[in-house]
Amino acid sequence: MTSIFIPGRLESERLPYKLLLPVNKNEESLWEIACAKLEALLTPKTRFALCYDEPLIEIASTFNIEIIKRSKESAIIDEPLVDVFGDIDVIDDDKIVFLNPCMSKLKLKTIDSAIDWFDKEDKFKDATSVTSFNNWVYDAFGNLLTPLDYTSLSTKDMPIMFKAAHCFHMFDKNTFLEDGQMLHENHGMFFIPPEECIDVDTQLDLKILRALNGCK
Repeated sequence: MTSIFIPGRLESERLPYKLLLPVNKNEESLWEIACAKLEALLTPKTRFALCYDEPLIEIASTFNIEIIKRSKESAIIDEPLVDVFGDIDVIDDDKIVFLNPCMSKLKLKTIDSAIDWFDKEDKFKDATSVTSFNNWVYDAFGNLLTPLDYTSLSTKDMPIMFKAAHCFHMFDKNTFLEDGQMLHENHGMFFIPPEECIDVDTQLDLKILRALNGCK
């Protein structure tokens, strides 16, 4: 069986306390929405909120999910990942899903489908979420990395490309605790529709999300 967790912290450098800021007309926060999604998942699995800050613990405790109180140190650092998320070692299951709590547009059925796929997947030990785009891409030296028809400069007939969606990562817990990596070379990809991939990292991201949700 696969367990799933959402990590929470308030010490965000770009947008402090973003998990507690209201993002829709109901004045719900990103953390409330993420906790509600965990509770509502259809696939039977163990669900956890990984947090240290009392406001996050208080909110998570109102939902039917388990709480792992992470260390204070893990809530203020960005890397290495094994130090940031090492407290998941108390989870019994080997297959783990890290769910980004800032992706409020990610649908329940998408999460359930991804977990069901990962539960049955034998080819990949770990996988991540991706989304599609059609555009030409350069490296840092101005070299094109994708084909480009210079006679049209159109993206309509370009091959579909994929990029990380940052919605979730799916991995083996024991491998992660040993080598510190959620993902390894040749990991799997699970497609997420672009309209569900709206992350909140900055004040501008928050304004866009609130506008999409009909907030003034």
